[in-house]
Amino acid sequence: MPISTTQEQHLVDVTRGLSSLSLCMCSIVIITQLSFRSLWTLSFQIVFALVLNDMMFNTSFLYGDASNYGEESSMCQFQAFSVNYFLVCSIMWSCSASYLIDIVVSQSLQTSQNRHDGFSPTILRRKMFVVCQLLPIIPSVMPMWFKAYGSSGVGWCWIKKGKGPNSEYEYIRLFSVYFWNWLAIFYCVCNYWKVSRAMRKLRENVDHHWRNDSPWKVLQLYPFILIFCSIFATVDRFIGVFHQSPYWLKMMHAATQLTLGFWDSLLFLCNPIVLKEFRRKISEWGWVSDRSKTMILSASLMQDSAVDGKSMSISHRDSDLTVHSHHLMSVDEMGLRKLSLLRQDSHIVKTDEKQEDA
Repeated sequence: MPISTTQEQHLVDVTRGLSSLSLCMCSIVIITQLSFRSLWTLSFQIVFALVLNDMMFNTSFLYGDASNYGEESSMCQFQAFSVNYFLVCSIMWSCSASYLIDIVVSQSLQTSQNRHDGFSPTILRRKMFVVCQLLPIIPSVMPMWFKAYGSSGVGWCWIKKGKGPNSEYEYIRLFSVYFWNWLAIFYCVCNYWKVSRAMRKLRENVDHHWRNDSPWKVLQLYPFILIFCSIFATVDRFIGVFHQSPYWLKMMHAATQLTLGFWDSLLFLCNPIVLKEFRRKISEWGWVSDRSKTMILSASLMQDSAVDGKSMSISHRDSDLTVHSHHLMSVDEMGLRKLSLLRQDSHIVKTDEKQEDA
C-alpha cells in the first residue's frame, strides 16, 4: 500500500529534523578536534574523516527537494550524488577503524614475540584515503551513467523511484550503497574475530596487556554503530524490490540511518581521552573552584597511577601509532606534571582556609 501525502510529509520532516540533529553533533566533534592538538593522532584522524562525511551526508538532506528544479537539473544531480557518495564514504571510514585496530593488535603481537616489521603510518593514511574517499566515486558515478539520479519520491533527489516491483532502479540502489555497506560489515565481523584471537594471545603475555578502558576499545565500537544503523535501511530496500514497504519501516529506516552521524559523534565525545581533555581545559579556564579543581586533578592522577607500570607500547617511525595503554601518553610525565599542579592547588586551598579561620 503506497504511503499517503501526509505520511510522506511526516517522513520528510523527520528526515530533516534528524539530519539537523546529527549535523549539530558532528559540528561539535569537528570543533573539538580542531581545538585540541592532542586529538590529532591517526585514530582520531579516522574519526574526524568519518564524522566529516557523516556531516556532509546529513547536509545533503537539508537542501530541500531539489527535484523541483527538474530531475535533470544540476541541483538535483548534485544532491543525489552527495547523498550516495558521502554515505558510502562514511561506511568505508567505519570499516577503516576496524582495520586500524587489526594493525595495532598485530603490531603489538609481533612486539611481544620479538618480531618487528617495518610500518609507515603515512603510507597507511594514503591507502585509507584512496579506499575510503576515492573508491566511493565509482558506485556514485554509476547511477549517472544509467541516468538513474532523480526524484526519490520522498522529498529529495537520489536514485529514482521505480514505477513498480522489480524496477531496475531498486537494484541500482542496492548496488550503489547496500552492497558496499554489507561488504564492509562482513569485513568488520571477520576482523573482529581475528582481533579477538590476537588479544587472547596478548593477555597470555605478562609484558603486554590490553586495558578494558583503553581508547582503542572505543574505536572498535564504530563498526557496530554501522551495523545498527544499516539493519532497517537494508530491510526496507530489499522489501522495496518486490513491493511497497510499510510506513513504519520507512520511519525506522530514517530514524536509524540519518542518526549515523549522531551516534558516531556521541561515541567520540565519550572517549576517555576526549573527556580527559575537557576536564583539563575546564580546569585551565578556571570555571571550577579551587577545591573542585583539586578533586579533578586527584581523580586524574589516580587514574594514571592505576596503570601500575604495565603499558603496551608499539613504537613506529610516526608517533601517531605509538600506543600506550593509558591513553597513548607518558605516565611518568603526566603524573609528575599533575602532581605538581595538585600540590600548588592544595597549597592555595589550605591558605584560603587559614585566612577564613583567622
